[in-house]
Amino acid sequence: MSLGSGSGFVVDTEGYIVTNYHVVQRAYESNQAVLQYEKFWDDLAKNTTKNIKDKLSFSNSNMVDNVENAVNRTVNAITGKESKTDNVLPARVYVRFGENGDGDENGVTSYHYCEIVDVMKELDIAVLKMNSTTKVNNLKAMEYGVSSNLVVGQSLLAIGNPFGLDRTITSGLVSALGRSVTGVAGNKISNCIQTDCAINPGNSGGPLLNLKGEVVGVNTMIITTSGSSAGIGFAVPGDSVKESTDKIIELDKQKRLRSAKRKGRGWLGVSVATSALEESLRNRLLKDNKSSGNKVVGTFI
Repeated sequence: MSLGSGSGFVVDTEGYIVTNYHVVQRAYESNQAVLQYEKFWDDLAKNTTKNIKDKLSFSNSNMVDNVENAVNRTVNAITGKESKTDNVLPARVYVRFGENGDGDENGVTSYHYCEIVDVMKELDIAVLKMNSTTKVNNLKAMEYGVSSNLVVGQSLLAIGNPFGLDRTITSGLVSALGRSVTGVAGNKISNCIQTDCAINPGNSGGPLLNLKGEVVGVNTMIITTSGSSAGIGFAVPGDSVKESTDKIIELDKQKRLRSAKRKGRGWLGVSVATSALEESLRNRLLKDNKSSGNKVVGTFI
């Protein structure tokens, strides 16, 4: 059963994709409910085992293990874990690639399973991660423009999947800036870009582009009385999306490195000195050198 559909775009060649939160909202909430349910029973099993160990004294360590195993088996039977063969969550998200939406060069539609890495409800944004990018040739990330440089009347392009019609592109203008709207998921979104690009059901999560092909927004909702485009669409500003999703992706990459038992990314303990700090260091260095009679030019780190 389909829980929703929409559009998205690749932001990292390792398979990270940005879309709207409301596109994957039902899948995300379903999976979070399952995770919380399992955590409740896991915590219950741990606490029960601990209380039994604390209150009863067993001279035989095998008896302790038997009690713990009995508790775990009971919990697994209640939650259905015993019948599970993998850790796949019940609601799954797939992305589709293929020329003109028809499939690859062999005419085979290409669906790829994605994890929901994290969401930003206040921006109506979700970050997905493809499990494997080996089956997608030449996966390229889209580049961001600067949405804060947009002006009213500037030309824009919207790309998406309206009514299931893959790779549909429409054009329009920046109608207004700084709009606050209530998103489809019920959350308030600030500083939105208003555009008259034709945005319809299925466009959600698709990129809003400037004429350089840079992402300046993420299409999120429309105001309409008919359910179709009435020339009043809204997009989350690209600057906010980039800042938030870059953090989510970087944290996820570090998490995956740790899970793979590799050390985290290296870092250099260097920071840029502020003008006040730079002046203080300069005066101190010049003072020390003047007293010693040396003329030295220093590098401040």
